[in-house]
Amino acid sequence: GAGEPPSREAWLIARMCALVGVPPSPAGPGDDAAVLERPAAGRRVLTTDALVEGTHFLRAHPPELLGHKLVAVNLADVAAMGAQPEAVTLAAALPRDVPDAWWEAFARGLGAALTEAGAALVGGDVVRSPGPLMLTLTAWGVTAGEAVLTRSGGRSGDLAGFNMLAGSIFLFGPTGIRNGAGMHRGTIGLFSDS
Repeated sequence: GAGEPPSREAWLIARMCALVGVPPSPAGPGDDAAVLERPAAGRRVLTTDALVEGTHFLRAHPPELLGHKLVAVNLADVAAMGAQPEAVTLAAALPRDVPDAWWEAFARGLGAALTEAGAALVGGDVVRSPGPLMLTLTAWGVTAGEAVLTRSGGRSGDLAGFNMLAGSIFLFGPTGIRNGAGMHRGTIGLFSDS
C-alpha cells in the first residue's frame, strides 16, 4: 500500500499469508483483487468492522486474542444474518513501533479463528500509520437459501443462538424454531419489545 516501503509491506503480507494459510491466487492474496465465485444458491452477506488501538484494545492485550476478536466480531454479524462464513479481507494500519513478533502472534490468532470458522483470508492491505494501530476486517458468507435473518425479522420473545461447533444459527420463538446456516461461538441474543 501507499506509505509503506514495498519491502516491509511485502514481508508483512508474506508473514500473514504464511501464518494464516491462504487459498492460491486468484481466489486469494497475490493479485490486485480477490475473485468471488457466484453462489449456486443463497445470498451473499457482507460486513466490515474496525478495531482501533486505544478505543477497542490496548497494545498490551495478547495479539493472538486480538486476532480472534477481529474475526469473531465480523463473523458474528455474518452469522446473525443466517450466512455461512466464506472469506475475509484484512486492512492493517501499523505504526512503526509494532514489533514483528506482535504481527506474527496476531496472524496466528487470526488464522486459528478463521480455520475454526471455515473461512479464508483472501486479500487486504497493509500501510504505515502515524497514529494508532488500526485493524479492519471485511467478512462475507452465503445463506443456505434466499432468506436472510434480519433484526426486523426478530419477534418479541425470540432467542437467537449461534454455535460455532455445530455450525448453525437458530431463532427460538413461541411459534417454534427457525434456523439458517451460520456460526459464531457463544453469542446469544434476546429480542424484546423495548
